[in-house]
Amino acid sequence: MMTGSSKMKHLTFFISVFVLVLCLGLPAIARAEDALPEVVRVQARVPLAPVGSGTYRRWGFSVYRATLWAPNGKWDVAKPYALELCYTRSVSKETLVDTVADNIRDENVADEDTLTRWKAVLDRTLPAVEDGDTIVGLSMPAKSSQLYFNGAKIASIGDRAFSK
Repeated sequence: MMTGSSKMKHLTFFISVFVLVLCLGLPAIARAEDALPEVVRVQARVPLAPVGSGTYRRWGFSVYRATLWAPNGKWDVAKPYALELCYTRSVSKETLVDTVADNIRDENVADEDTLTRWKAVLDRTLPAVEDGDTIVGLSMPAKSSQLYFNGAKIASIGDRAFSK
């Protein structure tokens, strides 16, 4: 049976742990609104806000969390936008490149010759990813698309159709 003194110690301990968790959690919450890497925000030249996000799962396992970023949080193909993928598991380079190429093929936005050319660019630039890695694709309509890996630019693709 707990005495009044031991109840107070447990309550004090609980409050201390709660405050610690709350304080450690607040910086993470504050960063969530500003999650795009600085280099992406600067390159976009307009403030980007989240449009929406979701988790991609394969066979019940989370693979990545995707967030679409656009000016004022409203997507418009004619304005800059970014797609951020935060990986929650490891994916080999080969699997990543093949999956992106398959997704492009499924969208019917490129013929096979164009897809072959884009796949070669992706094969030269995309890395294998680990849990916690982030890839951001930035579309600058009428200019280029850029790819960033963990905040570092890894590719600039001048083909305007690539953003589609």
